[in-house]
Amino acid sequence: MTTDTPSVQSWSFEAGSGVAGVAVSADGSRVVASTLGKRAICLDREGKLLWSAEVGNQAWRVDVSADGQTSVVGTGSTRPWDMKGRGLYVFDGDGQPRWQQDLRASVWGLALSADGHTIAAGTDGHEALLFDSQGYLLWRRKTPGLGWWAWVWTAALSADAGTVAVGAANKSILVLDRGGNLLGEHRADADVMAVSVSADGQTVAAGSTDQQVYLLDRQGNLLWRKKLEDKVWAVALPAGGQRLVVGAGEKEAHVRTFDRGGRPLWRRYVEGSVSRVAASSGGEVVAVGTRAGHAYGFDGDGEPLYHHVAAKSIRDVAVSADGRVTVAGSEDGRIYGFLLPLPPLQELQETPTWDTAALRDLLTTAFGDEELAALCFDHFCPVYEDFAGGMSKGQKIQRLLDYCARHGRLEELVEHVQERNPVQYAHFRDQLRRR
Repeated sequence: MTTDTPSVQSWSFEAGSGVAGVAVSADGSRVVASTLGKRAICLDREGKLLWSAEVGNQAWRVDVSADGQTSVVGTGSTRPWDMKGRGLYVFDGDGQPRWQQDLRASVWGLALSADGHTIAAGTDGHEALLFDSQGYLLWRRKTPGLGWWAWVWTAALSADAGTVAVGAANKSILVLDRGGNLLGEHRADADVMAVSVSADGQTVAAGSTDQQVYLLDRQGNLLWRKKLEDKVWAVALPAGGQRLVVGAGEKEAHVRTFDRGGRPLWRRYVEGSVSRVAASSGGEVVAVGTRAGHAYGFDGDGEPLYHHVAAKSIRDVAVSADGRVTVAGSEDGRIYGFLLPLPPLQELQETPTWDTAALRDLLTTAFGDEELAALCFDHFCPVYEDFAGGMSKGQKIQRLLDYCARHGRLEELVEHVQERNPVQYAHFRDQLRRR
């Protein structure tokens, strides 16, 4: 296999039948794929087979936990003579089955939380469903409508599964919590084919077939919408939710990015309608697959990293959290892997990190207990909701720091502190950054 950029190492794996889905663990050490030959496949980052397992029907969707130790496959079929075994199949890190659920419906949307404890699914049975790690059904929600007009095309989760988003053919974008409570609903103007949720669960993106892309808050309120030049098939929100990647196409195929305020950042035209997009946690690497069989990689500024042409449509793409490993799955029966060299991530590595001890001292000095609670309520709701009675201010600060570090929001935290207490920020400024 060759790419347009010789410095990018690449490999391919023959899966034996068309590849419908791919996923990558956070560190890139595990690549999981689902095939139309009713099989789940797990490879290492070099493309070597770790395990393979059969499932009950065509494996349409796949996802993997951040540590690579839990994989989930969603199966389906459009063949009336082969409708058994449609549902969910969960495997451990060695490929051993944990549990399965026969949903008697094809899985079109699938998402696994980063910790592997929660699974969301959307089906042509007019349902969105949520399961825990043991296969227990947490909730199911019926989608109103007749026939395929009520199919649930897509599902997404925040990192901790506290926010669930689904998109359906009945033109609805639903935002729910892990308990099944409806947080908000937004009506689109056509089928909602793609949704994505930021890691912290505070932002939801969606795309529809009437060329619209939407950005919502956790309550389903519209932050902004844009009309593009073609149908929107794919969206991806990197972990911090500060950037949105959108894939469109039929007549004018392109991938583009926006900042959180809706300002266009860059656009690149591609060969063939975009089937799927994916991005690293900070948006430094973007992967794109098209129905014409093209797999692309771009850096955070839209500069090309690689371009490969497969024999058939690229059905899915995925990127590791650090952007070092990207994969594409094709109907030609191959899984394609791309190992990116150091330069694309060099800028990220040289960015100063935050001294958490100095941040802790700053927060302790700059805020009283009520002010700290107000900061979290305004900008870090999951942390505020986690505060328990009797918790000391120091414990609350540690919760806040842990959350921001886990979700890549430390810089945002510092900006809010600077805005609310510029005097204390100035006092600690030189102590906060370290390389």
